[in-house]
Amino acid sequence: MTTDLAAAILALLSSLAYGGGDFSGGVATRRSSVYAVIILSQGMGWVLYLALAALTNDPVPPLEHIIFGILGGLIGAVGLVALYTSLSRGNAGLTAPISGVLTASIPAGVGIATEGLPSISRLIGFALGLIAVWFVSRPPDGAKIAMRDLGRALLLPFIGGTAFGVGFLFFARAAEISTYYPLLAARTASVIMLTVFALMTKRRITPHNASALPLILVAGVLDASANLFFVLSANTGRIDIAAVLSSLFPAVTVLLAAIFLRERIGRMQWIGLAFTLTAIVLIVA
Repeated sequence: MTTDLAAAILALLSSLAYGGGDFSGGVATRRSSVYAVIILSQGMGWVLYLALAALTNDPVPPLEHIIFGILGGLIGAVGLVALYTSLSRGNAGLTAPISGVLTASIPAGVGIATEGLPSISRLIGFALGLIAVWFVSRPPDGAKIAMRDLGRALLLPFIGGTAFGVGFLFFARAAEISTYYPLLAARTASVIMLTVFALMTKRRITPHNASALPLILVAGVLDASANLFFVLSANTGRIDIAAVLSSLFPAVTVLLAAIFLRERIGRMQWIGLAFTLTAIVLIVA
């Protein structure tokens, strides 16, 4: 098995875990406050990384790598706040696709710049992957936004997507020597920052009822697993492969919502799903 193929498989596992985590977290937010879901699920990821670090005798990395992990966690937390703030304002039609495309394209661009151009078929796959993220992420009934409000509506998704994309780069750099301790540092930083932000803005940080707790824990395990698979993918092969394939997770979320919640898949989302499959074939081939 080539390193690029191994990286692609790990990135697809990351995409599956991200999609499942988003679905679980999204359902949990229907029963509890958004910040309770985020903070508790991030805390669950912290517990998982700590256990894995102890069980695998993960080497303690240099301080530089811990700092990269902390920066990745803080930047990712900024992205989460921007993302959920934008969604709370009813801008889902722009928030999800813009943040998704930026999350994929920033590390992919860095990968191409540092590792050289991939094959033509893989470049086409990258392009189709970004288009797929845009189409699949758009809700079937996305609201229209007036031109005068467009600039303000674009700002938060741009911040969120940029933060996630840059956070991916920090995670990949942090986990070059040790896998779990940098991710543990990232989770510590993000949980502290999100908790402080929620308390300062008087947001509820405990679940409304206990029925949401299992879904929150599942979301935490899946999200932590997704980050783990991503850094393993990025450090196994090309980071552009890891970035684009792991960012195809909206297709997983949409399919899970259609299966378990009977949510309608829109025409553009079906096109996005077709592009997703085509992109996977071209990138993996």
